[in-house]
Amino acid sequence: MVHCKNDPTDAENGLAGLPDEWKYALRILEDDTVPEAKRTSVFKKLKKIPTATLKKEMVIFKGGGKAELAKEELFRFLKDCSKQGSPEDFYDVIHKIGHGTYGDVYLAKDKSSNVEVALKQCSPVHAKTAYNFYLTEMVVLSVLSHANIVKSFACYYAAPLEAKTKPKLKDVQVPFLIMELMDGSLAEVLDFLDDEGSYLEANIVLFVIREILAGVSFLHKRGIFHRDLKSDNVLLGSNGSVKVADFGLAARFACPENEFHGLTGTTLWMAPEICRIETDVENGESGSHLLTYTYKADIWSIGIILIELLDGKPPYMDLWEKDEKLEIKRKIVHEPAIRPERKVSKGMNSIIEAMLNKDPSKRLDCVEILKNPVFNSAAKREQFAPFVQSMIESFNLNEK
Repeated sequence: MVHCKNDPTDAENGLAGLPDEWKYALRILEDDTVPEAKRTSVFKKLKKIPTATLKKEMVIFKGGGKAELAKEELFRFLKDCSKQGSPEDFYDVIHKIGHGTYGDVYLAKDKSSNVEVALKQCSPVHAKTAYNFYLTEMVVLSVLSHANIVKSFACYYAAPLEAKTKPKLKDVQVPFLIMELMDGSLAEVLDFLDDEGSYLEANIVLFVIREILAGVSFLHKRGIFHRDLKSDNVLLGSNGSVKVADFGLAARFACPENEFHGLTGTTLWMAPEICRIETDVENGESGSHLLTYTYKADIWSIGIILIELLDGKPPYMDLWEKDEKLEIKRKIVHEPAIRPERKVSKGMNSIIEAMLNKDPSKRLDCVEILKNPVFNSAAKREQFAPFVQSMIESFNLNEK
C-alpha cells in the first residue's frame, strides 16, 4: 500500500483504489492517441485538485498496471492487508453477537491481553462476492483514528470458524476484521424506546447527532464518503461514546465536486438524488443513467437519523415493513421535504433544514452544521453514559 502523495500519473507500476477523477486522468495520460494538448489540459486539472483531502490518510493500492484491478489482484491485496495465521490463534471466540448481510459478528477475547473485541467474519457463502466490502473496510479503518469512528485492531484471511464442524470448508478462506467491542447500536436503543413508548430528550438527541457529525466530518475531510449511514451503523458504548461503523460501501473522493453513480445505501436513509436514479428508470425517463450524486448524500442520511432520534423511527417505516422500497424512493423524491412528527425548537429545525434540503448544493456540510449554536444545549458525554448503561441493563433483562 502507498499513499496519495505518490504521483497519480505514475502508470509504470499501476495504481488502484483511486478516486474516479484520477482514474479518468490516468486513462487519458496513458493513451498515446490522445492529442498532447488534451493530455496537458487533463494533467493541469489534476494538479489543481485541492490537497486538503489528499493527505497520507487516504490510502490506495499499488500494483496491477491499470487504474482498475482484476478480481484476482484484489484478492491478493486482501491477503496482503491481512495478518498471518487465523484469528483463533490470537483470540478466544466466545459466542455470536450479531448477524449482517454478508456475515456474522462474534464476541472474542484477546489471548494475550484479555481485552474483549468484536470479531467480524464474512460468511463462506459470500467469500467470493463480498470480499471487496471487507477490503474497503479494512483499508478505511486501518488509516482512521478518531473518537467517533470505530477502531480496527487487525484483519485476517483464513478458514471460517465453521470449518471446525464442517470439514468441507477447511480449504475455504474468508476475511475477518477485529474491531473494538461496542455495547449496542443506536437502532437497538431506538427499538427498545419504541417498545417502551418512550423517546429521547432533545439534549440527548443533539449530543448523538453532534458526535455523528464530528465523525463524518473527519471522514469527509479525508476524502471518504460513507454511503450507508443509518442508525444500525452508529454504535454506542457504556461510557457514552458514539461511533460511526460499517465502511463496506465507502468510497473515496478527491474533491467535493466528485460525482458518483449507481444505487448505494439503505432505502429509508437514501438521499433524493440517489433515489431519483431508480425512480427515473421506472418512469422511462431518458438520461437517468447519467444522474449523479456527491458526498452530500451522507448529510441527508444524518438528517434522517436525526428524525429517527426524534420520532423513534425513520420516515416511511410503514412502507418499509411492506417491502415497498420503490414507493419509498418515489416519496423521497417527489413529496415535500421530510420533517419530524414531533414538535421541535427553532434551533433543532434549523439543522434539520440544513441537512434535509432536497437540493444537495444547498445542503450544508458537517463543519457548517456543527457551528449552529443549538449544539450549545447538547447533553455532555457523562450525561449520556448513564442513559446508555440503563439501556444495556434493560436489554440484558429482556434477554433473560
